[in-house]
Amino acid sequence: MRMLLVTLYFPPATAYGGPVRSAAFVSEVIGQRGHEVQVLTTNGNGQADLGPDVGWRPFAQGVTVRYCKRWGSGLFAPRMAWDFVRSARRADLVYVWGFFVWLMPLIVLVCRAMRLPLIVSPRGMLQPAALQVKPVRKRLMLGVCRALGMTGLAEFHATSAEEADAVREVLGEVAGQVIPNGVEVPDAGSEGEPPLEGVAGTPYVLYLGRLHPFKQVDCLIRAAASLKRRGELGMHVCIAGAGEAGYLQTLRDLARTEGVGDDVIFVGPVEGRVKSSLLAHARALVLPSRSESFGLSVAEALAHGTPAIAVKTAPWSGLVGNRCGWWIEESEDELASALREAMTMDQDRRTAMGERGRAWAAREFESSAVGARLAGWFESVAARQPT
Repeated sequence: MRMLLVTLYFPPATAYGGPVRSAAFVSEVIGQRGHEVQVLTTNGNGQADLGPDVGWRPFAQGVTVRYCKRWGSGLFAPRMAWDFVRSARRADLVYVWGFFVWLMPLIVLVCRAMRLPLIVSPRGMLQPAALQVKPVRKRLMLGVCRALGMTGLAEFHATSAEEADAVREVLGEVAGQVIPNGVEVPDAGSEGEPPLEGVAGTPYVLYLGRLHPFKQVDCLIRAAASLKRRGELGMHVCIAGAGEAGYLQTLRDLARTEGVGDDVIFVGPVEGRVKSSLLAHARALVLPSRSESFGLSVAEALAHGTPAIAVKTAPWSGLVGNRCGWWIEESEDELASALREAMTMDQDRRTAMGERGRAWAAREFESSAVGARLAGWFESVAARQPT
């Protein structure tokens, strides 16, 4: 099978958080199973560029990547359109990362003309909260895609049942599957101490992801500040991720204004051993986002034996059912209450919650099992011609 993956961002970009890691995961698991994967993307990395516009580069086993030069600081790269048409001629399957991708109408037209199977993974872009951002532009794109017959041509990859419901709410009954993001489940105790100044040996909760207003990291800072004002803080808040310099400064200013400037630690984007160690030693992972179709950082925390706190705008009700975290209303008071409980519970309870979370992650999100499901589905779709 030859798969063409179209995405507007791809490693080594770090500015876009978990979706970048998930895009790499999909390409890698398909390549590892003996298939050929071409990734067509931009050279964008937030306000920076990854490098010059060059040809196809090897990325992993079976995976090559074409980084097209973007115009300005957005993710518009006109060369992608030309390269897509050329690459589609030898593809057996097109997989699109996201929904409101500027070249989506061209993708639908080409796939229909070439009778080329198409899978679209909206990645949260059809969630109700996401549709409220730039709604006129998104309604226009939806109308164009419907007019071109996308819903009859494409299958849809949802990463949670909640995302599948959102897709059906917007597009009606469409074909597809629900397959979560995959994560590595390391052996317990293999991570070592966090090798970061201000974190090692200090009780902390962790936010891991992109720094953007939509993620509501400001709510986490204010919740921590409310605990400190009541004399109940006793912890640090570690914020790991990249974002625009202006917004990062806004968060730093907020922490100082709220009186927790010394308690909130910004460590920037982390990967590899540093990220694994931060996850493993946190008292809890916090996901306060306004809307999530999955929330990769929660699965990563569970895989490391760390409880998680997620708001009910993310599809993590299983934290309650599996007794490995908190699924709370979207309010600072609820978040502060969960933080207090996470920081004050005894070690035996914390260990038990972590073990239950790790077991759940091994059952549902372990990378090799998820990869096998994805590969099997992709192979079956590629083997049949669209109508």
